[in-house]
Amino acid sequence: MALGVLISLTPAGVLAEDGGQVVSENAVSVMAAKGLVTSFGTPITKPGFYSIEDRDYNEQVYYVDYVNGQLAISKGNHTAYKRENDTVVWLTVNGKWYLLDADDGHVLTGWQMVDGNLYYLDIGDFAMTNGDQSKGGWRYLNDSWYAFYSWGGVRRGWYTYRGKTYYLQNDGRMQLDPLELNGKKYYFDKDGVLYKNRVYTIYHDRLNTESYLLQEDGSVCCTPGWNLFQGSWYWVGDESGKLLKGEWLTYEGNQYFLKWEGKMASSEWLYQKYYFKSWGGCYQNEWAKIDGKWYYFGEDGQKYAGRWLEYKGNLYYFDEEGRMYGDRWLDDTYLFRSWGGMYRSNWVKDEGNWYYFRKDGTKQEDGWFKQKNTWYWMENGGKMAVGWRKINNVWYYFKSSGAMCQNEWLKQKGIWYYFKDGGAICQDESYSVKGISYEFDQNGYLKE
Repeated sequence: MALGVLISLTPAGVLAEDGGQVVSENAVSVMAAKGLVTSFGTPITKPGFYSIEDRDYNEQVYYVDYVNGQLAISKGNHTAYKRENDTVVWLTVNGKWYLLDADDGHVLTGWQMVDGNLYYLDIGDFAMTNGDQSKGGWRYLNDSWYAFYSWGGVRRGWYTYRGKTYYLQNDGRMQLDPLELNGKKYYFDKDGVLYKNRVYTIYHDRLNTESYLLQEDGSVCCTPGWNLFQGSWYWVGDESGKLLKGEWLTYEGNQYFLKWEGKMASSEWLYQKYYFKSWGGCYQNEWAKIDGKWYYFGEDGQKYAGRWLEYKGNLYYFDEEGRMYGDRWLDDTYLFRSWGGMYRSNWVKDEGNWYYFRKDGTKQEDGWFKQKNTWYWMENGGKMAVGWRKINNVWYYFKSSGAMCQNEWLKQKGIWYYFKDGGAICQDESYSVKGISYEFDQNGYLKE
């Protein structure tokens, strides 16, 4: 905005009640002798603002006041001050301040620079504004906000009001656009309030954004590398201050992920595939206990899910969510220890029943099973049989260990039984044991 520009005024809005005479420079001397008159010949009888033609026949506004007892153009009532290439004086009327040209006394309006301070003289009533001091001295002028001191000068530079920080440009206008000042960059909201202590994101379009760390003073953090901000870590890509976000970062042999707002992922899942340690590094080629469940993460950092893992000679399985199997069955075929390793070449008692798991970890199927010259009978989904069993119309007996009785005697409830080689009971027959012949009835009872 140009300073010191004089506005052509409509007399009806600014003249005193009795109007003003438009006169020439030669007529001013006449006024001094005969008094001031309006353009209609009506005498000016009291102080006020009047439109009068200056020496160049330009209409100007003057303040007419009593000078040495008679009405004359006022030259102000304060000491002259510098205004660029000329001088001005201040005039106070009824508690309001006005600025006059020191040469001829015409009233100055609009923006005026006086002794290094910028003032605004209202083009409506000519008075100096100091804004609304009850609201920080703010005033809206020409599509911009300005803030004034109580003494009338416009504020320039940084201004804090009610805990909010603003920046006023050299011409006093409130800053709205990004500001670069003394090698630092600042951002403001739509009301001119300085953003600070936050992550600020610029949205170019839905998929194209950029984010910055705004520090305590509102300036962009431009220190490349890791920066701790409000308890979280961020990676500043370069001296522009732009944050790395939505991307992986390899740093000192560890994999990190900077989330969509730029914050480093820590103690959390990403895509339900990756998990990050408290200090940010991604789990890789290692176990992790998360929320009471064990997981394993491969070389690429992804959790094992729905797949096997052979680790230090043991086989493990992970469900579709990546949770390690422990103390549970898989497909009613495999059983896993509490610490996750699969049973292999083992007898296992589960819920009161014994099972045998082969070398490959599969459960022994129903039917006859021989181990170290001992026969077992597996039934009902691989459960080890105990006690009497009739198999293919032949009676057998299985001890508490599951071992089939063969070539041996068994006494139950005072009754003797004998089991031949192969485990079948002696029944309704004569049978020799160690050279002695014994008789057995149809139930297998030893006859006396």
